[in-house]
Amino acid sequence: MYCDEADVSNESDLAAIPGDARAVLDPQGQVLAWDGNRGITGYGPAEILGQPVARLYTPEDSAIGKPESDLAAALRMGRFEETGFRVRKDGTRFRALVNLAPLQDGHGRLMGFVQVLRDLSRSIEAEEHLQAHEAQHRSLVDSLVTTVSDAVVTLTDGSSIRSVNTAFETLFGRDAQAVLGTNIKTLIASDFHGHIERDLRDAWAAGTARPVAGLHTDGSHFPIEIAFGQATVGGATTFVGVIRAVGDPARSRG
Repeated sequence: MYCDEADVSNESDLAAIPGDARAVLDPQGQVLAWDGNRGITGYGPAEILGQPVARLYTPEDSAIGKPESDLAAALRMGRFEETGFRVRKDGTRFRALVNLAPLQDGHGRLMGFVQVLRDLSRSIEAEEHLQAHEAQHRSLVDSLVTTVSDAVVTLTDGSSIRSVNTAFETLFGRDAQAVLGTNIKTLIASDFHGHIERDLRDAWAAGTARPVAGLHTDGSHFPIEIAFGQATVGGATTFVGVIRAVGDPARSRG
């Protein structure tokens, strides 16, 4: 090692990062030490020692001098971190979380750099799968909202209206664009706000209807029943409210 361990606080900090491949570089970016999982980059120590770290960069990044600019950024800022593409020995690319930090001696002289690479491929694939699953769920919910004859509203976990169907617009006399993003309580008489909050908080089972008073666009009250169900996808909760008028809404408002 080029300097006393006590003088290399950045190296010890990076050692604690749960990285998959760790390298010590000289000031010019040549690999001096390699402690990496061969499965991540494909390189064993004998194949990468003495080689420029630029070997792990994409050809286009190398062409614009990114390996050198990343080292310069780490020296200037004390640490450089990014998520970007790196290249394995066989030429395949992978998304990596990259940490770079300078190594300096007790006099502040640059002795090299520590680099930690973490392969993000699996976590990104899992996230993409989750997003696709969530999009499918949203599509099913939206299909339900637009096709059933009852008034239907979907809410975020903060009770803001996410979508409504045509029957909802007719029942409340409100255009969908006018209510999207507003709180469901703005469509319910204030005497029943506490009931709505409790029903959402306790996640009533679908089909358990609560009698409340709705607010028409003309300000009049009319009796309705509303039942909430919920679904959680990717940590986000969607509430679905099914609303039915009790009797003739027009007569109730009259």
